[in-house]
Amino acid sequence: MKWGILGHGVIAPQFIKSLTAIPTQQLYAIGSRSNATELATRYPDVKVYDTYEALCRDEEVEIIYVSTPHNFHREHTLLALSHGKHVVCEKPMGISAAEVQEMQAMAKKEKRFLMEGMWTRFLPAYRKAIQEIQNGIIGNPIWLQADFSFYAQYLPEKRWLNPALAGGSVYDVGVYPIAMAMEVLGNRPEHIQAQAKMAGTGVDAHCSIQLTYEGGAMAQLFSGIDVETPHMGQVGGEKGSIQLTSFWKASSYKRNVEGRIEEVSLPYVRTGYYHEIIAAIECIEADLQECP
Repeated sequence: MKWGILGHGVIAPQFIKSLTAIPTQQLYAIGSRSNATELATRYPDVKVYDTYEALCRDEEVEIIYVSTPHNFHREHTLLALSHGKHVVCEKPMGISAAEVQEMQAMAKKEKRFLMEGMWTRFLPAYRKAIQEIQNGIIGNPIWLQADFSFYAQYLPEKRWLNPALAGGSVYDVGVYPIAMAMEVLGNRPEHIQAQAKMAGTGVDAHCSIQLTYEGGAMAQLFSGIDVETPHMGQVGGEKGSIQLTSFWKASSYKRNVEGRIEEVSLPYVRTGYYHEIIAAIECIEADLQECP
């Protein structure tokens, strides 16, 4: 398939490294409002447009990866879909349920594939760990802990702290521990309790979330942009536990089942985005409009 990249910031180059590792796929075009001239030099064999509209109008482009700031995901996904393109949209897909529902409705109307680019969910080690938990290797999961936080210098103009760009820790990195809790314990907790420290710009600098589920299972989640944490993802059940170090980019995990400790290593390809790209391709080839 011929891919277009809409927006070229920090993440897009990592996505492109994985895309170009797949022989059946082609980096065909890039749309950038800020650095089109520089990109034309960097990618001499790729079409480069200085507007997103021009990228989406290109009839050769079959699928678009949306890699703009969070607050633009709805606008740019709808733009791509309205031009008949399949879309992989970088996480978080939208900044509200209403935005995502609108995007889903457009994809169904246009009969195009739409997927959130939550790359962690497709990594081999993470996927295997989740599958083992779901298959009952540690028994019924009762406790989950996941954190993703880093220290960023307080620069109010930067995206992380800018409310106009949907800044804050939950949108940027909190989505990872939340996604893990949803996969293991489900997306319908009985109770949600959250506390945040707000930055001077009005976005959350760090946030602690407690989820309680029917039957007593609990998740303790943390995200931040003002403190370094271990980036652990851990799940405990009656029979044992599973632990993923740097769970959002895991290449291995440890399982402790009835006292027997083992490490499972499943490295990812290239920058890791390879696996979500493969998943999108397989879904499109199967004529699916969403990824299971």
